Amino acid sequence: MRRTLLLGTRRGLFIATRDSGRWSVSNPMLLGQPIFCAGADVRGDVKLLAGRNDAHWGPAIRYSSDFGKTWLESEKQPRFVEGSGLAVEAIWQIVPGGLDQPNVLYAGVDPAALFKSEDGGKSWFEIEGLTKHPTRKEWSPGNGGLCLHTILVDPDDSQHLLVGISAVGVFESFDGGGTWSLENDGLPVSYPPEQRGNVIGSCVHKMAFAPSAPGAPKRIYQQNHFGLFRREGTAKWESIQSNNPYSFGFPLAAHPRDRERAFVIPLAGEVRAPEGGKLAVYETRNAGASWIPLSNGLPENTYNGILRDAFAIDTDSPCGLYFGTNGGQVYASENEGASWELVCDKLPPINSVRVF
Repeated sequence: MRRTLLLGTRRGLFIATRDSGRWSVSNPMLLGQPIFCAGADVRGDVKLLAGRNDAHWGPAIRYSSDFGKTWLESEKQPRFVEGSGLAVEAIWQIVPGGLDQPNVLYAGVDPAALFKSEDGGKSWFEIEGLTKHPTRKEWSPGNGGLCLHTILVDPDDSQHLLVGISAVGVFESFDGGGTWSLENDGLPVSYPPEQRGNVIGSCVHKMAFAPSAPGAPKRIYQQNHFGLFRREGTAKWESIQSNNPYSFGFPLAAHPRDRERAFVIPLAGEVRAPEGGKLAVYETRNAGASWIPLSNGLPENTYNGILRDAFAIDTDSPCGLYFGTNGGQVYASENEGASWELVCDKLPPINSVRVF
């Protein structure tokens, strides 16, 4: 089966394609431009999306409807209203809306805010209900800035949204972004990490919806700065660290069909690299009750990190897993992590991986 990876790097955008079991990598697109996030809207004709964060030209969203041959810039970029005292510093995330919202896209930025497009990316407007949340005066940045880096759109209800902000926490909306509630109950609070109820200050790193099941509450997995967590419905977050020896990491992916399964890539917190140089993906097959390492084919002496947006999972059966490192390597597994292969080496540091 043909499979395509969209790779956002520090110096442009690349496409890796697997056809007849072999991988090939394109020449760079948007060459020299730091691409923090890349996306693909496949609800109709494929549209490629890229968040450019150029030190000279500033942040901008670009899109292509011809698989990267030509690129357009949004006519109205994500920008705060005049007089707000805020300015967009970086584009951190771009995701499509629900299947019933064919022209809707969402973008997360630094300083933490959510923007929406209703015309396929041509123009963007601020979702002010989040920007003006009454807790905003308490928001503090994480090491990467005050970034809204994760946007989840409920596949069963397009009005149900969750966002992750470092180092602030999780916010949830059931009305398409009109109103938002803080959902940090059960999460550790940064510095020092201690349980303090539903308060500002939890450094969420990544979240993912588990597949839905009839009669079961909505399940969400989370990689936090201080461990692994799961939420069932509207209950508080509970730790699923269990036997996983590594609490720190950035990326996370949920299995597309089995709600009991999720994958993370642990790192040593101090150096943001695999503990002891041993790179492994960890999987749970029982909703976090236990974890097993998946490392067959991965290097045993590497100190490259994996960023929060640089891990992707497809919907094949068996599903494929893909991740990129800040050393420029891309790894792929066609068998749900049982074995891994090196797709490419020597790319610029990889910020984002998307698969379609």
